[in-house]
Amino acid sequence: MSESTLNRILEDLDSLEPQELEQIGHAVEARIRSEADAKRRAFHNALLAAGLVRQIKSRRPGETIDRSRIIAVGRPISETLIEERR
Repeated sequence: MSESTLNRILEDLDSLEPQELEQIGHAVEARIRSEADAKRRAFHNALLAAGLVRQIKSRRPGETIDRSRIIAVGRPISETLIEERR
């Protein structure tokens, strides 16, 4: 896309109603998601074709892993791990 086309689109956004902006936002998000999904599928297919993995496990939509931060006091954990591995 040329820079002039992009600038024209950005200028046109100023004249849109909030509801129209929301519709555009949803359309952009959907396009980004579909492109990201296509890249992820291509990557997974390459891993399978190369024999690096046997299967790709899929996550359920909306599934997140609840992880909490660990607060370490004293020496950095990386130093402790390196020392213990020696």
